[in-house]
Amino acid sequence: RAPRAGEYQGPRYSIAFFAQANTDAMIDSPKGKYPSITAGDYLTQRVTANAL
Repeated sequence: RAPRAGEYQGPRYSIAFFAQANTDAMIDSPKGKYPSITAGDYLTQRVTANAL
């Protein structure tokens, strides 16, 4: 929903979130800006990045 009057009006961001994702599903970026990646590889990258 859009912020109501008096609520924080700053930048809004969205992120990919996969709960029990199909690990073979391909994720493609709009306009091909980023290389395609499987949901499983994406989750592995994020877990690894957060473990460091």
